[in-house]
Amino acid sequence: MKNVLKVFDTLEELFEQHCGDDDTMSKDEFKVLVEEGLKDHNLEEKLDISDVDEVFASLDKNSDGQLTLAEFLRCISLICAARRKRRGRLGRGKRGRGGKGGRGKKDNGSEDEEDDE
Repeated sequence: MKNVLKVFDTLEELFEQHCGDDDTMSKDEFKVLVEEGLKDHNLEEKLDISDVDEVFASLDKNSDGQLTLAEFLRCISLICAARRKRRGRLGRGKRGRGGKGGRGKKDNGSEDEEDDE
């Protein structure tokens, strides 16, 4: 659990380093964050600035021109999912305990009932 808390702290710190005094991130602040991240990995030429505008617009769910921490974390989630998919790891393995989405086994043992999916 200690490692998970470190990840949370790191993501919050990253957001706070790039957001304004109002605790939200403007499009310009988001662009700075993305550009710094791309430079760190020599990927500047792989992303056009219009791509950043498009990503920002898709994350800014309430269209106020600002990203909240929740909207920023959605971005992180999408990036993680894309990276896992690219590495062929998305969709592999069990979902939670037992691979039943947390539903567990039925108590009555009857196979006549179907799951509501």
